[in-house]
Amino acid sequence: MPIRFVRSALAILALGALAFFAFRAAQLLYYGEAALLADRWQDLARAFWMGARFDLKALSVMLLLLLVTLPFAAARSAADPLP
Repeated sequence: MPIRFVRSALAILALGALAFFAFRAAQLLYYGEAALLADRWQDLARAFWMGARFDLKALSVMLLLLLVTLPFAAARSAADPLP
């Protein structure tokens, strides 16, 4: 059971980080100017790196909250079944 949770948590982290990256890149391509993007590629790389770090931290906190609260929810639902 713990290995299944670890795999699920890593999958959520990976898919979430890829989704956030895709949204960030789509927004940049939609609103950014091509000449400005070509001149500032180092700044863009640094911004994407900082965004990826933030996304992974936020997703990790959400997964930690799930890890803490799910056992209590499972125990409560097992003790009080629906009629």
